[in-house]
Amino acid sequence: MSDSAATQTPVEEIESAVRNALGAEYRIERLLGQGGMSVVFLAEELNLGRPVALKVFPQSLAIEKSAQDRFRHEARIAASLEHPHIAPIHRFGVAPGFLWYTMKFIKGRSLAETLKEVGRLDMFSVLSLTEQAASALDYAHQHGIVHRDMKPANVMLDDNNWAYVCDFGVAKTQNTKLTQTGGTIGTPAYMSPEQLYGRELDGRSDQYSLAVVVFELLAGRHPFPGESVADIVQMHCTTPPPPLSDFRDDLPERLVQGVQRAMSKKPDDRFESVVAFLTAIGGRRPPQAPQPRLSLPASEAVTERLELAPAPPGPRRRWPLLSAGVVLGALAIWGVSFTPVGHVMGIRREATIPTAPTAPGHVWIRSEPWGHVYIDGDSIGITVINRAVAAGSHLLRIQRAGYLPLEQSFDLAPGQELRLTDLRLKPAP
Repeated sequence: MSDSAATQTPVEEIESAVRNALGAEYRIERLLGQGGMSVVFLAEELNLGRPVALKVFPQSLAIEKSAQDRFRHEARIAASLEHPHIAPIHRFGVAPGFLWYTMKFIKGRSLAETLKEVGRLDMFSVLSLTEQAASALDYAHQHGIVHRDMKPANVMLDDNNWAYVCDFGVAKTQNTKLTQTGGTIGTPAYMSPEQLYGRELDGRSDQYSLAVVVFELLAGRHPFPGESVADIVQMHCTTPPPPLSDFRDDLPERLVQGVQRAMSKKPDDRFESVVAFLTAIGGRRPPQAPQPRLSLPASEAVTERLELAPAPPGPRRRWPLLSAGVVLGALAIWGVSFTPVGHVMGIRREATIPTAPTAPGHVWIRSEPWGHVYIDGDSIGITVINRAVAAGSHLLRIQRAGYLPLEQSFDLAPGQELRLTDLRLKPAP
């Protein structure tokens, strides 16, 4: 989708209109970004003193009824979704000349920015991120919503590497017929063949797009690096993707084959769901998520969110209480712990059952800036790390390009919780 629509009205004019209409409620701090249908500002909500992302419909398109309907549709969909890995909507409104809504401001970076900085990620980090994104997409699919624009730029990582799937602006419910005259909606580099052909979509289209993202995170390059949009579209529709094994030899066959299958040209040749794809490549099945409030008007859904203001959703809200023995047993089997919002999920490694009779310990690892973490030489992801580790003596190593490696030994007793959360990497000379 071209960005020309959003740039028809200069950002300065849009910002001026927002300040005039919403200045009593919001203080505009700076521009966060702009796309084909919107401009996003960082703003302070004055009554509550909190930062928000303020998404504004450009004035140049506000007179087009179909565009207004699409924007309203986006806000309603986003407001109806309540999931730990979906950025929540706070308020939605209409002002002279534009539409707007505010959403949670995620202080961090997009997955696209991370990919650009790092080049490619290790397998365990990719599995962790895929688990989070797939959990959000599966939740939406179960309630008839297809995202239709799944790409690295639409996955935000907060300072703790907790992932949020954003921008359901081109999402489509099963009973909503919204199209874009003379074109398709989405980003061609990540579109499924059926979306490029303009056909009816279901969750398998998002599965295809997610597989393209996984491929890019692991290979460090797009599977179809065409020189033009036309080249990319043609390859999506006719060219089989290269196997990941062509770019790295440290990936298990199940992962290579799973990504290849999820990128099949025909939806029927893919996995039946995004969760089936996730588990096929070695990821962990997400827990049951709450029901969305699809029946509520957007205004009611927003009001409920503001009034309730619950604590950040996490496993303690979503799952029944378990005894400490059951939790430790589960951690020993999975080698991972579940954490509340604000901490990245532990990265799942191949399931093993410890032979030691003692319970494992638990380690929290945080570094400034974030880096790649190794314990006893094994890569376990990028900080923040929160996971079960076998009792005993271990060697921790954190490294990142442009910084000196940090090494530290630590001892862990059975059942001990150890926090290594004040680690700082020094810039390389």
